[in-house]
Amino acid sequence: DIIEDHPDWYQVYMNLWRMTFAQGRFEEAIVAARNYYGLVGEPAIAAILDVDLKDHEYSDVMQRAANLLETDSTRKHVSNIELAELRIHAGDLDQALTHLEEAYAQHETRLVYTIAESVFQAVRSDERYQAILRDMNYSY
Repeated sequence: DIIEDHPDWYQVYMNLWRMTFAQGRFEEAIVAARNYYGLVGEPAIAAILDVDLKDHEYSDVMQRAANLLETDSTRKHVSNIELAELRIHAGDLDQALTHLEEAYAQHETRLVYTIAESVFQAVRSDERYQAILRDMNYSY
């Protein structure tokens, strides 16, 4: 098991988070997200994600995490792609697209990977996302 062999690989938890979210397995997704943020040095975000989903909605918890990360962006660099992903998890597609547009304006290189990353499937058909792709000379 890769997690047992490499419990400190944040990429494993990021991908597990995305996979379990896509499958609607929100309790597992939130655990993977908490582990991911703990490993990338975001203990405050990890603490927000340390909840029991019997008492909280997944989308509400993700919205709180996104809000905190966005507040943190006033004192340190926070990727708009990461904010967009959290907003997608929260179900806030309009705000996710705003962050993707900002990522384009700031020339964030990871933007090109949103074409393939499954979590961004939620916005791919949106005209605003399609406009970003056209501006980058990509098509989907």
